[in-house]
Amino acid sequence: MTAPPALDARPTAFDSADGPVPCVDLARGAARARVALQGAQLLSWVPARGGERLFLGTATRYGAGRGIRAGIPVIFPQFADQGPLARHGWARTSDWTFLGVETDDGMPAAVFALDDDAASRAQWPHRYRVRLCVGLDADTLAVALEVRNRGDAPFDFACALHSYLRVASLAETRLDGVTGRAFTDRSSGLTRVDPAPAPRFDGEMDRTYLGCDGERLLSDGCTTLRIETTGFADTVVWNPGAALAAGLSDLALGEHDRFVCVEPACVEPRITLAPGTTWRGMLRMTACEEAASD
Repeated sequence: MTAPPALDARPTAFDSADGPVPCVDLARGAARARVALQGAQLLSWVPARGGERLFLGTATRYGAGRGIRAGIPVIFPQFADQGPLARHGWARTSDWTFLGVETDDGMPAAVFALDDDAASRAQWPHRYRVRLCVGLDADTLAVALEVRNRGDAPFDFACALHSYLRVASLAETRLDGVTGRAFTDRSSGLTRVDPAPAPRFDGEMDRTYLGCDGERLLSDGCTTLRIETTGFADTVVWNPGAALAAGLSDLALGEHDRFVCVEPACVEPRITLAPGTTWRGMLRMTACEEAASD
């Protein structure tokens, strides 16, 4: 029996309009991924069956302190503006350390870490370590987020993997697995229950499905992505729609039609972590052969 290929992880960089972007390129067999050291942010995932599955826009900007609107940003320790800290926290704009390749959940994974420092403690006086483990199989991407309390007092936090998932067209895109679930509409502040059929995207959508984990299917008429999560209690679904997207300088005209954010998250309630303990959440995405049908 032939052993599965090992995970190859190589430090690299690519040139952008804002300068070189240090990354780690991952390969396992025919599967590929790219992780920027800023934010430990996945910028690319190409499964063995081919086709880029993450959104990376032509107007995306890079640079110190700037959030990258692409791939999978790591949100910690605050979600959006729901608290006194910087929007979405600072994990996505901080430089992480690449620790090497380990076995995580039975799969070889590249491991990245972010520790508290003087700058973070000035905003949020807690000792922590955040780890991101990125594993590849032929058609599966596994991303595990871990938060450890290294201090002597409990703290609470919110987090998310703000996944920008590439689609062929919003008009043909649907999300199965949330029908019948209650969600908070952040644009109106109202809480509703998602009716059948599965939601489609015909304008701005900013929903937080509370207590919604398990399996979801995102299909665009050409491909289907199976999304499975553990540890993350909530699911955030977002697309800016044409009107809001027109005011976003890091999205080119019409690019809002090429992605949907389906984010595993812990938004409400926040996670409370005792000293010396670790929280872990896992996202697994699998490229399926055919689009889901009605």
